[in-house]
Amino acid sequence: MLEFSVFRHIKDPKPYPARCSFSRACDYFLEAVQAEEKQRIPLWSPTTFSPGKTRSKSSAQHIHWLVYDVDTSPRPFSVWRLFSQWSVLAHTSWSHSPHHHKYRIILPLAKPIPAKDWDRASQAAVELWAQVVGENAGEPDTKALVDCARVYFRYAHPQVEIDNSSPLHPKQYHQTGHHCAELLELDYSHIPKAKPIRRKHTSYTDGSISLKQGMEITAVREQIASHLGAHISGNEARKITCPNCSRNSVHFSLDLSYPNSNKWPSCNHKNSCGWWGTFEQL
Repeated sequence: MLEFSVFRHIKDPKPYPARCSFSRACDYFLEAVQAEEKQRIPLWSPTTFSPGKTRSKSSAQHIHWLVYDVDTSPRPFSVWRLFSQWSVLAHTSWSHSPHHHKYRIILPLAKPIPAKDWDRASQAAVELWAQVVGENAGEPDTKALVDCARVYFRYAHPQVEIDNSSPLHPKQYHQTGHHCAELLELDYSHIPKAKPIRRKHTSYTDGSISLKQGMEITAVREQIASHLGAHISGNEARKITCPNCSRNSVHFSLDLSYPNSNKWPSCNHKNSCGWWGTFEQL
């Protein structure tokens, strides 16, 4: 059985686990969803997450599908057939057009890959694309490929008020395809593990006081904000990269004497992330 996660809409942070056979997956992924606009389309993720957790890289457990999100390749949608030595399904994207090919090629994996290994596995996936499609055929969206907590819109196409038989109707140029064969075993054993990066310790005080004591001092907090490249808005340091969800969503107050000031840095995305911690973690 193949596993994945589903989401009701783009603002839904809660993953709902799903399991099905490849044939049922084809029915699920390749039946066009009826939606008046893209933001109302339900989403799915090739990743399973820790029970009770919201979608984030820190809660990702295993990746069960390899997804190539194609927006810039000069090759047409039919390129998906090059992957037919494995089980594969494919569909055009919402913004696909006859003159600008956008599509998604989806391959279930024979063995789920731990999220901690996905950096290496995604490199192997780029190599596989070059081997199968060709090095000069453009690349899939690598930003999407390396994200172990990525979500994708279900297959859908715009609703338009013209006759279905018109060549301008999306039904005439949006396409799907699938083929059942062996499941892909994505080998990434040849890709070395990345060496851990040792973060350089930054001293925000002259040594006469600890950083914990310095947290109460406005000048020290301003220095920390400057070092982190924060955007200053009034008494708030904002748009700092969150160590948990990797979004520029951490904020903290500079002068703690102000009412309702935030002593500890915390992530704005309370429902989907909820991180808060110390300056050392930033």
